[in-house]
Amino acid sequence: MPARPSVLLFALLAFAAGVLLLQWQAALPPVMPWLGAAAFAAAGSVGARALAGPAPVARGIAMGLAVLTAGALGFGYAAGRAELRLADALPPEWEGEDITLVGVVDDLPQPSERGTRFAFAVEGVETSGAIVPARLSLAWYGQWQRGGSIDPVPAIVAGERWRVVVRLKRPHGTVNPHGFDVEAWLLENGLRATGYVRPDERNARQDAFAGRAPDYIQRARENIRARILAALPDAPYAGVIVALTIGEERAIPEAQWRIFNRTGIGHLISISGLHVTVFATLAGGLAFALARRSVRLTTRIPARKVAAAVGVFFATVYVLLAGAGVPAVRTLL
Repeated sequence: MPARPSVLLFALLAFAAGVLLLQWQAALPPVMPWLGAAAFAAAGSVGARALAGPAPVARGIAMGLAVLTAGALGFGYAAGRAELRLADALPPEWEGEDITLVGVVDDLPQPSERGTRFAFAVEGVETSGAIVPARLSLAWYGQWQRGGSIDPVPAIVAGERWRVVVRLKRPHGTVNPHGFDVEAWLLENGLRATGYVRPDERNARQDAFAGRAPDYIQRARENIRARILAALPDAPYAGVIVALTIGEERAIPEAQWRIFNRTGIGHLISISGLHVTVFATLAGGLAFALARRSVRLTTRIPARKVAAAVGVFFATVYVLLAGAGVPAVRTLL
């Protein structure tokens, strides 16, 4: 007799369908009606099963209501998450105004000829009445002088705490067909406003290392990037090595990206499930080869369990150093 499809399977599919359905909405719907509908359907499912017993009709009604519950929950969950993310916004009246902030450099800074761009996690707002998002994308540009020289941008390192005077604007980007969607990228990375650091005597480094848990990871990533670039100062593939090691794709020049995309290998540069799996397999395989040689160890713990634990550990470290992107985290889980 063939096995009956699991209610859990249909519920998971319905939950995913509810999340997907939200993406097609022209406007963000209210969350509470959908959560209320999910609660009502859940109560109906339990009631139908309790009142009608194990009869096939009762099971069918209960299963249908359970699927509706999961779909409404998925829709309401996605709407709630979207509402929380979009609520963290820069009010229009604070666009273009000087605002003094204290925060931490929250990602690898990106130096360029004009200056340095970096993510900034806001810890405090010193300008009275100002409201800013929790995470910003800031640029610190070098200042041209009358004699033609440029005041250099101070060295900015991940994990530092700074006081800066900034001018911000809400995320804006071009909407050319098939072009890069800047606004979607900023939303995905939790950067809810962009701006630049103003020349001001109040700009100052407060702490060389803030000491938050993510700061240790970002500082390690920056040290690895610096060592790779120092070891390969003139190599055209240095950016590719950095990208494959710590997931920092912005180190690759635009000309190389065009070649990768035209030849169809752009996805190989992004750290994904393939890279994590290969890394974990190599680490686990080496651990297995060494563990099976120790009688004292294998009489207590099977070599395969040692290999699995080592593989998971090294995969976790690799995912963290790679920036913990969604594809890599999904593979790790």
